[in-house]
Amino acid sequence: MVATRLMTAKELAQLPDDGYRYELLQGELIKMAPPDRLHAKRQGRLVYEFVAYADRYGGEAGGEAGFHLEIDPDTVLAPDATYTRPERVPKSEERGFGRYAPDVAAEIDSPSNRPGERRRKVKAYHQAGTRIVLFVNDEKRTVTVEHADGRTEVLHEGDVFDGGDVMPGFRLPVSEFFR
Repeated sequence: MVATRLMTAKELAQLPDDGYRYELLQGELIKMAPPDRLHAKRQGRLVYEFVAYADRYGGEAGGEAGFHLEIDPDTVLAPDATYTRPERVPKSEERGFGRYAPDVAAEIDSPSNRPGERRRKVKAYHQAGTRIVLFVNDEKRTVTVEHADGRTEVLHEGDVFDGGDVMPGFRLPVSEFFR
């Protein structure tokens, strides 16, 4: 049996910029190709909607920031879009990976996603305190909503994503995810 060396969040932060994106999942380095045009379009839509909500109701929203969710082995995930409620946003502005979990993490499915990776990410997000994880799937034109209480909803184009008690007042028709 060959032992695989696990990477730390500090080592991840020191990687040179080689045009790829990286995440850590329990110390395992995950290399991802740069997003394609359609991915960027979906991401922009989500970030726009989350930022508009945060501007109106408070909190913090953004895209592709790294969140250091687990330590030893380290997990650093960079969701495509996030929202964090006002009472959970850190008071200080500092560089580096967020040392907290966003309340909502949205991921845009990619053909390069490896089998089992989605389940592992959902588990890491929920264990760290993320309440809702969204997966946007272009091929099926669906949004899968993974709730921290274990419920899973698959929403189609005629449905509406409702932020519930995590994002009160947030309602976005699934068709808008694909506009």
